[in-house]
Amino acid sequence: MTDEKPDTVVSAAECFLRAEDCFDKEDKARWYRLAADQGHADAQSELGYRYEYGEGVAQNPTEAVRWYRKAADQGDANAQYALGWMYDYGRGVEQDDAEAVRWFRLAADQGSAHAQTNLGRMHKNGQGVEQDDTEAVRLFRLAADRGSRGLA
Repeated sequence: MTDEKPDTVVSAAECFLRAEDCFDKEDKARWYRLAADQGHADAQSELGYRYEYGEGVAQNPTEAVRWYRKAADQGDANAQYALGWMYDYGRGVEQDDAEAVRWFRLAADQGSAHAQTNLGRMHKNGQGVEQDDTEAVRLFRLAADRGSRGLA
């Protein structure tokens, strides 16, 4: 599998996004890993998710953070949100409100309703940022406009 061309690997990985029955969970994880190793941000984010929840790989929050960070550093909003969540709850990293705010903000600025909601909660509670009800309401409204129904 290591001799596959990047486009082939990415196509296989994207197949998993479209059709859940392409391969079993372990096969999916192997293909995502191959694409992730070649720098594909969506595959890196998906691999982070698989490590976070133990889908096709042994559950490992620290490894999840490593893959989320690779994707987040490339601007992947889903990975940025996931990293915010990991820092917010101390999964795979030491709990750090300021880091949670940083990653939620990056994802929120790209329109992630989940990140907007969580960042709003942090402003409402003064968690990692100065308490600011006005900013919290603004973020909650943005999230609601994107279809969010509450904290995620």
